[in-house]
Amino acid sequence: MYKRFKKRSLEKHNCALCKRAYPKEDEMIFEQFILGLSKATEGIPVKQKELEKSIVEKEERRQNLKKLQPAWTKLQSFKQEMKELDDSIRGYMEEKENLLTRIDFVSIENIEIENDKKRIDWILKQAEEVARKHREAMSLTREIEKLERDIKDTGSARTVTDCQRELEDLADERQVKIR
Repeated sequence: MYKRFKKRSLEKHNCALCKRAYPKEDEMIFEQFILGLSKATEGIPVKQKELEKSIVEKEERRQNLKKLQPAWTKLQSFKQEMKELDDSIRGYMEEKENLLTRIDFVSIENIEIENDKKRIDWILKQAEEVARKHREAMSLTREIEKLERDIKDTGSARTVTDCQRELEDLADERQVKIR
């Protein structure tokens, strides 16, 4: 863009833009200006191409990112859902631990209840045995009383106790004879 202005300035020794002439003493300044302008303008096309290439690359990247935007949105949504699920899992794990602790206590209580039940069953059997023996004793007492009445009615004055003493005396006599 500046090449034609530079060329015109060098040919006519005046400013290509405002048409003002350079004096001879300013020739050196003019040449320095032209040299600086040349150096400044030499890199512009290269830089312009680099910038245009960078713009194209950035536009391609923007287009690719724009295509990925729905996937990015889904990813962010999934991350949020995963966080919520992790929080839920942590809550469920705490609840599980609490329930396992409670189950342990209930198991211990069940064992204690089973032991108490076994003791109660043993006591119940003992009580049934005592009740049965008591019934037998009562039945035998009634029979003895009946027999004693029958004996009294027949005129004999001997009681069961008397008979037992007599049996014991006979047993003692027999042991003395055996010795």
